[in-house]
Amino acid sequence: MRYSSRMKRFTVRCSCGLAVLLALSSALAVSAQAPGRHPISGRQFAGVMGWQGAPWLEREERDIEEAPDTAIDALDLEAGQTVADIGAGSGYMSVRMAKRVGPTGRVFAEDIQPEMIENIGRLDKLQGFLVSHGVTHLAVLRNWFEVVNRSPIFQTDVQHPEIMEVFEFDPAVTHFTPRDVGQMTQAGMYYLSIGNVQQAGPILQQAVKLDPGSARTHFLLGRALIVVGRFDEAEAELRTARQLHPSLPDVPMALAEIALRKNQPDEAVVHLESILKSESSYAGAYRALAEVYRSYKKDTSKANEYQRVYDQLMTVPNE
Repeated sequence: MRYSSRMKRFTVRCSCGLAVLLALSSALAVSAQAPGRHPISGRQFAGVMGWQGAPWLEREERDIEEAPDTAIDALDLEAGQTVADIGAGSGYMSVRMAKRVGPTGRVFAEDIQPEMIENIGRLDKLQGFLVSHGVTHLAVLRNWFEVVNRSPIFQTDVQHPEIMEVFEFDPAVTHFTPRDVGQMTQAGMYYLSIGNVQQAGPILQQAVKLDPGSARTHFLLGRALIVVGRFDEAEAELRTARQLHPSLPDVPMALAEIALRKNQPDEAVVHLESILKSESSYAGAYRALAEVYRSYKKDTSKANEYQRVYDQLMTVPNE
């Protein structure tokens, strides 16, 4: 078969085009297999990753390679603004934007992977940050962060809408309760205070499930279980609370109550006296001991002695 010159030219052009396409395909395949580097910064381009790659997004050298604060400067964010971080990943940029808009602003972080969103705002990141910066004390607003398993060395009036507390920071002991769990615990405490244990119990059980590291939540659940007469379960919750926060005086007070309900006044005395060994001015323990010696042990002398100390502690000096 003979070809015209026009057909020959078309064949040559197609062959050349096919060669170019094959070369491009080969180059793209190699590029996909080996991530390239930025021509200016030299940073390796990120490959396609799942949520398991979140730690790579948080690497320390990213601050040098990408200058994220410079990028955020270009956004010209102001305090009080509402912004969105679409494709937020681990929240690396979301956190930086939150610092710019401040407590009166809002940052919405969106990502297609739910696991990435769950990674944002993790309290273990906060713990690591405090350790790496040598923090020794914390001043927090309970409305934002609740520090449990430590007693504050200073606290503002609890009647104030925003309670500020100051704590010594010990990474081995200090525990931050997630805000939603703190709100659940607060709700459970409220229902307990009005005698509605049917509402308090399930809320506190869910709070313990979500955050098993809070002594306060275990304690309150123990109180709820005492009310319904489930003393063995209550005692288990209270002992967990004491393990998490050994110096929390409310725990031995509750354990003493269980002992009395089981008609074990000697054990109740042991729990109450353990409070005074670490906190000799705890008035409630003196009052409880006076009642135990008066009503259970029939020792009027001891009862009067503890009552006298209680009265002294409760006496308000005349100004």
